[in-house]
Amino acid sequence: MFNLILQRFAPLLTAFALFINSIGGFFGISAVIPYNPERTEVVVSGDVTTDINKVLEHYNSAVKKTGFVIGTSTTEIIGTPSASANDDTPIDMDAYWDAIEDIETYTFKIPGNGEILASDVKSAGMSVNNGKRAIILKIKDTKRSGESNDAVLRAYGWTSDFDKIGAMLGMTVEGGQIKESYTDCTVSCIIDEKSGKIIYGDWDATGTISIKDIKVKMFGFEELTMDMDYTAKQRIDI
Repeated sequence: MFNLILQRFAPLLTAFALFINSIGGFFGISAVIPYNPERTEVVVSGDVTTDINKVLEHYNSAVKKTGFVIGTSTTEIIGTPSASANDDTPIDMDAYWDAIEDIETYTFKIPGNGEILASDVKSAGMSVNNGKRAIILKIKDTKRSGESNDAVLRAYGWTSDFDKIGAMLGMTVEGGQIKESYTDCTVSCIIDEKSGKIIYGDWDATGTISIKDIKVKMFGFEELTMDMDYTAKQRIDI
């Protein structure tokens, strides 16, 4: 409920963040509420550290320090998704897929929990220039079947529980199986050296989701059993 309230007042929160940060800048204080400044592509250059443990030491610490942020989350459907039900209940899934791509939601925390493990990471790079620490992490491809203790959860905070799927689809969900695979998982961010907080970043991944035999109630329809398969690119911008 609190998150829904924040979604409603996000434009006012953005204006407030800009105002507070402008005051902080006047007194030489780094950003109080990280909010997408005029951003540039995150690049590691110069004296680059590739030691995964050293990079994660800074990244995980920054995630835990950063606190409240203002960012957005978007989804892009890749290819042709499919959905089917075990009866002739009319469901306009084309409209649903279009709606998914049209929705941009706000997010108010850094993704993940700041506990990424070295074993989660394929490669890492880090450099410091002009008081800004740039970090790029390539997270290992991940396959999931409901387990929660994995690289995707630690890096992005995504879960596989049925409540999340139900909320996403606007329906109640019971039973069934959900299988996921994630590729092209990248975390890139800029950390302010003075505060140790993330001032902006991108969390990108492509997920292929297979949902089988879930029992749903949607838009007042009677319960039906559905299958669904789709691939989507998820992008979180802070």
